[in-house]
Amino acid sequence: MTPFYTSTRLFRFWSFIVSHNTLLIRSSLGEKEKTNIDLVFFGAQELHLVWKFDGLALFEGEKISDTRFERRFKIQSGASMFFIDALAVSVFENQVDTFEFYHPVNGPEDLGRRIAHSSG
Repeated sequence: MTPFYTSTRLFRFWSFIVSHNTLLIRSSLGEKEKTNIDLVFFGAQELHLVWKFDGLALFEGEKISDTRFERRFKIQSGASMFFIDALAVSVFENQVDTFEFYHPVNGPEDLGRRIAHSSG
């Protein structure tokens, strides 16, 4: 299986907005990095993750069952594999402040430039 997004950057579990089931995993800007890279999972239902990824590969969502709309997206970091059951994921690049994060009410224009997307 080929990933649809890869990066060697350090990513962290950044936030989860319970009211909209939205998960943000971020590689934040800093001295070396001039932009944030945000992985935003929409409609997240189940998570099997660690809090930090030193490089990652993101794989397309696989259908979970005939009775659920979510897909199982996989993240590989090193030799470990993790998953997130969600409706879709998008990868954005932006220059927002490190502690500013996306809120679903504001809409996708607040997220920055979309560089990858999958809804399964």
